[in-house]
Amino acid sequence: MMGKLKALASLWQNRSLPPWQLEALQLSKLQAVVEAARRDVPFYRDLYARAGLPQGMPRTLADIQHLPTVSKAQMRDAGLQTVLSERPRSPYALTYHTGGTTGVPLSIPLSAAEYRIRSLIDFRCLLSLGLRPWHRLVTVGPGQLRPVPLHERLGLFRATVILGEIHPARQVELLLKLRPDVLWCYSSELQVLLSQPGHPLKSLRPEFLIASAAVLEDRARRMAIEEWGREIFISYGCMETGRIAIECPRHEGLHVNADHLLVEILNGDRPALPGETGEVVLTALNQFTMPFIRYRLRDLAAWTGKPCSCGSTLPLIHAPEGRRDDLLRFAGGEWLSPVRFAFALRRSEHLQQYQVIQESLDWIRILIVPLPTWTTAEQDHIKQQMLAGIPAGVRLDLELVSQIESVPGKFRMTISRLPPE
Repeated sequence: MMGKLKALASLWQNRSLPPWQLEALQLSKLQAVVEAARRDVPFYRDLYARAGLPQGMPRTLADIQHLPTVSKAQMRDAGLQTVLSERPRSPYALTYHTGGTTGVPLSIPLSAAEYRIRSLIDFRCLLSLGLRPWHRLVTVGPGQLRPVPLHERLGLFRATVILGEIHPARQVELLLKLRPDVLWCYSSELQVLLSQPGHPLKSLRPEFLIASAAVLEDRARRMAIEEWGREIFISYGCMETGRIAIECPRHEGLHVNADHLLVEILNGDRPALPGETGEVVLTALNQFTMPFIRYRLRDLAAWTGKPCSCGSTLPLIHAPEGRRDDLLRFAGGEWLSPVRFAFALRRSEHLQQYQVIQESLDWIRILIVPLPTWTTAEQDHIKQQMLAGIPAGVRLDLELVSQIESVPGKFRMTISRLPPE
């Protein structure tokens, strides 16, 4: 416990480091993670050898531009054992699964230390927004089994996860029972909850809300403010590297967790100017089990180019563009979040990419780019998982295709061809 408190205190101080000191911290961490990846990870060892990268690079933060960028498809094609560190290690604390932004599933194992730093970064974000010891935090989305820590057993900083794959009606029941002080949802989940018939959640009075994982539609933002009259903060993160950035109460942009990640925004191969939209490229500074170095996230964003009036020196970006997925709508006015399909699809190790298309109220097509290990048994298993989460009578077709067209920042995991309601 004391170790966590000390680490949290250090992370809190990092929010106000002078720029030169923050850059020195970034460079030290960058050099350590690149050296370890080059030494211990076959994927990066081969990549840097082919690129002719000199020993000792990078010497400055600007030198990062000499390192090749990598994509999810490259890492997936290389194979999980190739992108993992060869160093002896204890069992993984947990494994995340991603695939929402590009439809390309990828497993990300984390050590206990890596999971702890991610958790502390999230906790720092929550404290900066106003989380207090007596608040109950409820998140709606992916969850991991975990022991209940001592502070929660004492009634402090209580946290509960409502799984995103359960039916919205059950989510509503649990929310009404738990009555969260702070509610953290995927943007699509929030929109579905707000669209429930009769507005059953109107009696909730959370202190504030956090929306993450996709663009929050203006309609959903207005509904949340009308329902609860509370602030909404936009969070930006990914399974590969953890929390990237989050708004503060000044709402002047999203503060990048620059002591945890080195964020580049590139226009082509050059750094984008302030206010200029470019592709987000990430380097995880605390991740050694499965490093992500100059990882192209395929999101679009822009630096604000201005300091925040809150006093934090963590740099600001505008809310990212491009993560915009349609909700699913069925007869009788029922809405579902596309997240429930992602949970089933991204855990598969036998497909390369996927996309969900709703053609009508009672017909959904799922495009799948299969790997050679794909089988009819895998197809039947995935189909049964997804049928269990949608209304009876809806036709669900899985179609095997050779590729799914996409461009950076524009891929949509879920597309609805229904006319606007």
